[in-house]
Amino acid sequence: MNGLYDGPVWVAHVLAVLGLLELGPALIHSFAPDGGAFAIAGLHQQAGRATIIGLFAWAGATQLCWALIILSVAFRYRVFLRPMLALMALEKSLIALNGWLLKPNPGLHHPPALYAALVAVPFLLALLAASFAPSSRHHEEMP
Repeated sequence: MNGLYDGPVWVAHVLAVLGLLELGPALIHSFAPDGGAFAIAGLHQQAGRATIIGLFAWAGATQLCWALIILSVAFRYRVFLRPMLALMALEKSLIALNGWLLKPNPGLHHPPALYAALVAVPFLLALLAASFAPSSRHHEEMP
């Protein structure tokens, strides 16, 4: 399947790194005792502790699946690299839109993902644009 991708192989390498970066929050939300809700996101424990932890575990499960899909595209199914980058840019755009404009929490702690989304959107769009550049080798494979 990777032979069907005609763009630069370095874009797939960067996608692999992004997939690995998704694993960190996925594992924290899935397996940390508080799911990162209090220790990282700064939520107050009085706000329904069990519900908040359950929601973070649910988010972690989703992030874990998303990370595995990203990695499979980066390593094996590069033909889907461009749609994957577009979906990732959309996801981060929605996170930024909700966290900063539609549902902001003035004066409250902002979790790291809200700041990362502001950097990720232009980065992902630049990667998407770069993926359309011709490759120096048509059938470059990752080691």
